[in-house]
This record gives sequence, structure tokens and C-alpha cells, in this order.
Amino acid sequence: MRCFRSKKSADKLVVDRNKGIATLAAAEVWGVLRGIETFGQLVYQPAKNQYRVRTATVTDKPRFPHRGTLIDTARHFISLPVILQHLVEQDVMSQNKMNVLHWHIVDSESFPYTSAKYANMSLLGAYTPAHIYSITDIKRVMDYARLRGIRVVPEFDTPGSTGTLSR
Repeated sequence: MRCFRSKKSADKLVVDRNKGIATLAAAEVWGVLRGIETFGQLVYQPAKNQYRVRTATVTDKPRFPHRGTLIDTARHFISLPVILQHLVEQDVMSQNKMNVLHWHIVDSESFPYTSAKYANMSLLGAYTPAHIYSITDIKRVMDYARLRGIRVVPEFDTPGSTGTLSR
């Protein structure tokens, strides 16, 4: 079973400095993940082996159901390690509580995708033979993002965008 974050998740973190308590309410595990991220941003280290929580009153909940970013690898190829670094090593999207990665893979500028049915299309349409995403590459990004509550929306523009194949 695969779990994807729903668009209507009701998440809310309240940290009350007067009462010295934090309350996290979430309808899904992804809301808990986002709340823990917010709470973690209140923790600081004033000295070695010493941690404190900033005294503050925080009410944090998503204003919009879609909080995302776009990468356009059709117009500017980005290597898989760089994409994964954006998601994986730095967890930039999770830290900023983003939940959608719109990945513009194919457009009129390039066709950097190895199709299972039409494998030669990427050889005709990619910038170079090295600038191609395999099905495994795309699944790897989607699986890693899913574990962080990020929905990947891969975009393949066609049919007007198949001009790259005529080069």
C-alpha cells in the first residue's frame, strides 16, 4: 500500500509559552511530520550537549493545500544526484513544509525521458545521450519524496512539444 498526502489534511501545531506545552493535531501522518519539523525549528543549542526550546507562542498550520516548487528539466537538465540532493540530503522541501514537487520533464526543448515502449525517443530528443532520465530514476525520486509527504507531479507536454524529435 502506498500512502500519499491528501489535499485536505487539517494540520495544526500550537506551542503555548505561557503553559509550557505544545499540542499537535493532525489527520494524517504527514501533518505530524510537518508539525515535528516546525517544533524542531524552535530547538537550539546554546552550548555543546545542551539543547533548549525557544519560548514562543506558535500557531502553525498550512494556509494552502498546495505548497510546492517546480523544476523544469525539459529546459534545463538537472542531474539525478542534484534533484535527490534537493529532496534527500538537505530535505529542503520538508524543512519548508512543501508537499508538491512539480517536475516538468518533457517539452518542446527536449525529451530527456526513456520510455519503456519507445526507448529511442530520448536519443532523438534529449540534449545529449547523458541527459536522460530512466523510469528507475523517476521512480526513485517519487518514492523518496513520498516518504516525506511530497507528491511528485511529473509533466510530459505533448503533442505540440514533440518538436524535439524532428531535430
